[in-house]
Amino acid sequence: MVHFHSLPGSKRYPEPEDEYAIVLNRYNTVLDELFAGTDVFVVTMDWSHTPTGPAGHPTHEIRPQ
Repeated sequence: MVHFHSLPGSKRYPEPEDEYAIVLNRYNTVLDELFAGTDVFVVTMDWSHTPTGPAGHPTHEIRPQ
């Protein structure tokens, strides 16, 4: 696991909307450098206590191309 301090003062969570923009911009900069010219897929998990599993979630494109 890698943790990037993305906000001033090593603040952990963005609060106002402008801090979310800072975090997104910084993460996209890192991803652009690490995966230039490559498709990147993010896989997440969900947990359910039902025998059929969690309801389906729509997929989201994190960074429009």
